[in-house]
Amino acid sequence: MRKSNKNEKEFCKQKTIEMVEKIENPVILKLIYGFVKSGYKEEKAGSE
Repeated sequence: MRKSNKNEKEFCKQKTIEMVEKIENPVILKLIYGFVKSGYKEEKAGSE
């Protein structure tokens, strides 16, 4: 991975975490959780 992509990846992770920490609505949190969980499963399946 190029350095700029790594920096972009880390930036996106950090900003996402910051935004999610401020969300109080449980419906929105469940939506985000479902999306992240499915993305995680997809990525994990692709690496096997």
